Amino acid sequence: MSIAELKETADNLTAEERAWLTRYLATLNRINDPAFLAEVTRRNREMIAGNLVTRDEILAIDEKLRAEGR
Repeated sequence: MSIAELKETADNLTAEERAWLTRYLATLNRINDPAFLAEVTRRNREMIAGNLVTRDEILAIDEKLRAEGR
């Protein structure tokens, strides 16, 4: 599929579909980022060790990401 075809397809998506596509593309970029993978690995090890994130911490992270438009 060419870039022009991708653009045409994106132009015809609903707002919800474009939002999903945006998140999907951002995820694709992150999964190949060594720094991101290292951070995920570090957090996973902490979680396995019992160092969990509280509900308040999750809400704060969510609020920060929303403020950044992510």
